[in-house]
Amino acid sequence: MMFLVFGVTRDVAKKTALKKCTLVEGFGKNMIQLTQEQYEKKVDDLTQNLYKSMKPVKLSYSLSSPTRAKEFLKLVQQQVECRDLTIRYRKPTGKFNPKTKKPMMAMTVYKGEIL
Repeated sequence: MMFLVFGVTRDVAKKTALKKCTLVEGFGKNMIQLTQEQYEKKVDDLTQNLYKSMKPVKLSYSLSSPTRAKEFLKLVQQQVECRDLTIRYRKPTGKFNPKTKKPMMAMTVYKGEIL
């Protein structure tokens, strides 16, 4: 069984904001080139909004045990500003994919025991 750490960090929000922000505003003849200060302010504002509103995303690779996941979780808390940190694992739903005939899995929050 593999465990993953999910959550939202300021770094993840900033990476997403950098992908969404551009150095220009407007379209066609109304296009305006932003200065570096305007661009940085735009990125900071979007980072703040994303940090507050993002759904938790996967922060770690597959970890072999819950203790390793807890260690990773503690490291993340010490290193960066973060929220909604959880440890999750893949749990079979009991259903099968009709095309592949493989069991369907769901990410379940780890609460200290695996059912």
